[in-house]
Amino acid sequence: MATPKRKALGNAVDKLAELGFDPIEAMVNQYKKLLAEIERQEGISNGTVIVLRQDGKPKAYDVGHHMNVIRAAADLGKELLRYGYGRVLEDKDVEKAKAPPSLNIMLTDGTTSVINEQEPDDTDLTASDAE
Repeated sequence: MATPKRKALGNAVDKLAELGFDPIEAMVNQYKKLLAEIERQEGISNGTVIVLRQDGKPKAYDVGHHMNVIRAAADLGKELLRYGYGRVLEDKDVEKAKAPPSLNIMLTDGTTSVINEQEPDDTDLTASDAE
């Protein structure tokens, strides 16, 4: 038997399907509208788009509105990421990035050239090195 929580969730999903409403599709459509508005605001800020007021004079660029649209798109983008990608856990013990291996090249004149030669890292001591 389904738990009440699952039953309620099933009813909500069924109701959305009955209404023909897909919340993810609605979020994607809103995100696309926000991106279009960001492009419009960038055009207004650099002068390629001129919006006229009712009296025919050019409307001033509103940086506050532009930033709010960018913020709304970023927030909506974060919400959409939940449906497509899992969050990456942030470990405090992040592995140190390893340098690519050194490459020795023998030149035609008999000399060698070393690419990516790394100095030994003295911060990475083992217990036997510390003695």
